Amino acid sequence: MSESILNSTKNLLGLSESDKSFDPMIINYINSALSTLTQLGVGPETGYSISGEDEEWAEFSSDAPSLGNIKIYVYVKVRLLFDPPAT
Repeated sequence: MSESILNSTKNLLGLSESDKSFDPMIINYINSALSTLTQLGVGPETGYSISGEDEEWAEFSSDAPSLGNIKIYVYVKVRLLFDPPAT
């Protein structure tokens, strides 16, 4: 079974799946990263976005070898937007 895009990204950010307080912000950041990947030719040609915790990684890409890289890209992009490094 594939894992939830939102929940796995929240776990990497160090947030509990039960903490919904940042979900709208994180969903927007995830969708931004997925949009960039789509423009680069990764994922569904028609684009893809999430609206909650029901969407899974396998729906975005069935290419198992690339899926790990996709997850890392989305996490890093979201991390930079959600918790930018101090300057």
